[in-house]
Amino acid sequence: MAAKLLRDIIMIRGGFVRAVRLKDDFFNEELNKRKLESYLINPSARDAFYSISKGLHPTSKHRTHLISGTYGSGKSHFGLVMANYFTRNSNDKDMEMVFRRLKQKDPSKASEIYNIRNVKRPYLLVLLEGHDPDGVDHALLKGLRDALSDPKRGRLPEEMLESSYQAALHKIEEWEKDRPEFYDELKSLLRSWRKGDINKLKHGLREFKPESYATFKQLHQQITTSPFVSLFGENAADAYLRTSQLLTEKHGYKGIVVIWDEFYAHLSSTLPALLSREQEALRRFAEKCEISGESQIHLILISHNLPHTYIQERISKESLDGWMTVEGRFRQSVLTAIEEAEELIALAIIKDRSKQEWQRAEKNLKNQTKLLDRIEELDLFPSKGHDWLWENVCRGGYPLHPSTTYCLPLLSDVVGQAERTMFTFFEEERNPGGLTRFVNETPIFTGRQLSLYTVDRLFEFFKKAIEGTAETRDVMQRYTEAINMLRDKSDSLTLKVLKALAIIEAIRAKHKLALPATLQNLSWILNISDRELEPLLDSLKQSEILWKGSNEEYLFRSGRARSDFGKDFKGAKSSIQWANPILRLKEKYPKEEIPAREYGRQYKLTRKLEVDYISADSLNNIAQYQRKISDNYLDGLVLYVVAEQNNDIEQARKKAVNIRHPQILIAIPKERLEIFDTLKNIEALEMLSAKSPYSLDGNEEHRICHEKLAAERDKLAKEVKRWQRISALDWFWKGRTLDVEGQQEEEIASSVMSTIFD
Repeated sequence: MAAKLLRDIIMIRGGFVRAVRLKDDFFNEELNKRKLESYLINPSARDAFYSISKGLHPTSKHRTHLISGTYGSGKSHFGLVMANYFTRNSNDKDMEMVFRRLKQKDPSKASEIYNIRNVKRPYLLVLLEGHDPDGVDHALLKGLRDALSDPKRGRLPEEMLESSYQAALHKIEEWEKDRPEFYDELKSLLRSWRKGDINKLKHGLREFKPESYATFKQLHQQITTSPFVSLFGENAADAYLRTSQLLTEKHGYKGIVVIWDEFYAHLSSTLPALLSREQEALRRFAEKCEISGESQIHLILISHNLPHTYIQERISKESLDGWMTVEGRFRQSVLTAIEEAEELIALAIIKDRSKQEWQRAEKNLKNQTKLLDRIEELDLFPSKGHDWLWENVCRGGYPLHPSTTYCLPLLSDVVGQAERTMFTFFEEERNPGGLTRFVNETPIFTGRQLSLYTVDRLFEFFKKAIEGTAETRDVMQRYTEAINMLRDKSDSLTLKVLKALAIIEAIRAKHKLALPATLQNLSWILNISDRELEPLLDSLKQSEILWKGSNEEYLFRSGRARSDFGKDFKGAKSSIQWANPILRLKEKYPKEEIPAREYGRQYKLTRKLEVDYISADSLNNIAQYQRKISDNYLDGLVLYVVAEQNNDIEQARKKAVNIRHPQILIAIPKERLEIFDTLKNIEALEMLSAKSPYSLDGNEEHRICHEKLAAERDKLAKEVKRWQRISALDWFWKGRTLDVEGQQEEEIASSVMSTIFD
C-alpha cells in the first residue's frame, strides 16, 4: 500500500495565500468574502486600522493616511479590509470575522473601531491603482466618475452633480469664444433637432434640468465625436468636496473614501518635470480632506516606501523639501508581516483532524519533546507560554519545523519580492521549495520519522530573492564559493547544512537572530542527530569551507577570509542614501518640546514650544511652518537649523532676520556642525555589526567594529549636546537676535509666551 502523503491530511487555506488585487478582489463577491474571513490583523495593522477609524469622527482633521511596508506585509489585503469597512456597516456578516479577531487581540480598540461604523450610511468608494499618465487630478476625477456610475456602488447618475451642469455651460461659453464653428453647429442642431434655441438650453442647465444636460451631452458627442466628461475640466479637490456635500445631504452617504493602491508606481513613472504639478495636486486634495468636516473625504495611499524615496534622485532639494512637507500631512503607518506571523501561519495550514493519519502524526509530534523544549531554551518567541507554543508553532505550524516557522517571516521581510513572499511561499506548486509542492509530494512519515519542512528547504524558494536583494547578495556569493570548494557537490547532508547557513546569514542582514549556527542548533533545525552532523562540520572546518567562532558558531569561511574592515566600512557607508538626513537625525535624537515653566507657574496655564530640525534652505519656505502652527493649534515653534558649513550659518542668519512671525523662533549654531557624517558612520557601523564576521563575539573583526561604533556614537552624542546648548546657538525672534546669555530654554519659552498671549 502506497504511503499516505501530507496532502491527505493538510490543506493550504486558499483565501490566505493569493496576493490581493484590490480592485479585482473587492468586486468579486465570493473572493472578497474569503479574503475578509482569512484576514489576521496583526499589531501594526491594528494600529493603522485604529488611526484611520479616528478620522471618521465628524470633527476630525486626520483623514489622510499613508500605508507602507515591504512585499508580503499585507498592504493590499489591509486596503481591501478598509474598502469593506467604509462601505459596510460594522455588523455586516462578512465583517464578523475581522472584528472577532480584532476583539480577541485588543478589545478596547475593537470597540471604538466597531462603534464608529455601526451606521447604515456608507461611504462612496473610489479605488485607484498604479500609474495614471495624466496625473493625480485626472486619476482622482476618473475614479470619482467611475464610482458614481458603477452599479455595484449605487449607480449615482452623473447628472446629480451640480458641477456637471456648470461644466456644460462653461463648455458652451468656451465654444462661443474659441470654437465658433462648434457653437454655430450646436445652435443649428438645436433648431432642427429639438426645435429649441441656445438660450433655452443655457437656461435649463442653469436650473439643473436633467433633460437639458442630456441634450447637451448627446449633441456634444455628435459635434466633437467624443463623449462629454464634465469632471475632467475641474479641480479634483473642489469636485470631491462638492460631491461629498451632495452625497451626505441628499443621497444618504457619510462621505467619500479614496484608496490608491501601488501609489509608488505612479510616482516612479511620472516625469520629473511633472512632479511639482503632482505635489500641488496632492497637497490641495489633502487640505480638502482635512477641512471636509461632516462631508467627509478620506485619502489612503498604499506604497512600499514613503513617496519621497521614489523621486529623491530626480528633483531638486527644494522640490524634495516641498514633497516632504506634503508627506508630513499624512498619518503614516508601516505594516510588517513579522508580528504574530506564527498565528498567521497556523491559520493558513489547515489539518483534517478527523483523519486517522493526522491523529497519528499529532501523537508523534507530541512525543518529539525536543522540538518544543528547544524553542523555549532559545527563547525564540519571548513572553509566549508553553500552550501557545504548542498550539501555534508546533501543531499549528506543522508540517513546518518550528525553526522554519521562526525563520520564514524574518527571511520574507529581508528579501521579499513581488513573486517571493511569505504568502506566495504557501501557494507555490511549481517551483522547488514552496509549501504546497512539499505537501503534495511528501509522505507523512519517512520510515518511522515524521516529515518536517526544515529551514534549509527555504533556500530553494528564496534563492533568487536572496541573490536579487542588495543586502544579501554577498550571502549568495559566499554560499557559491563554499559549494565550489566541495569535493562531493551532491552530498545531500552537506548541501542541507550550507543552505541552512545561507538562510541564517541572509536573515542577519536585517534582524538579530536568536538562533546561532552551533552544532546543537544546526542538528535541531535540520532534524538530524548531533552524532551524524558533528563529523561533517569538522570536515568542512578542516577543509576551510566553514569557520568556527569562539562562540561555537559555524559560518562560511569565505566571508571571514575576505573581510577588510576599512573597505567594508567604506562600502557600507557609500550604500547609505538619505533623501533627507534631517529625518534620520530626528529618528536618532528626537528633540522634545520646550515647556514654558515660569509662564505656567504665573498664569496656571500649560504653554510650550514645539521643536523641529530644519536645513538652512528650509527657511526659504517659512509658510509651511506657519501652516503647521495654525493647522495644529501650536503655541509656538522652535526651528533648530542644522548647519554643517559656515556658509549655511551665514545664509540662515540672513534669512532669519526677515522672519517676523511672532510664534516662530529660530536657533542657528554659532559654529558649523559635524552631525550628518558622524550619523552616517554610525549607521554604516551598525550595518556591519549585524553581519558576519563583525557580528561574531570574540573575534578581532567584532572588537574593531564595536570599538569604532562606540567611539562614533560618543562623538555624535557630544556634537548634538554641544549644538543644543544655549551658548552654542544664536536665537532669532521676530527678526532680531535674542540675548539669551545665562538663560535656559524654558526661560526663553516663557518670555515668548508672555509676549504672544498677554
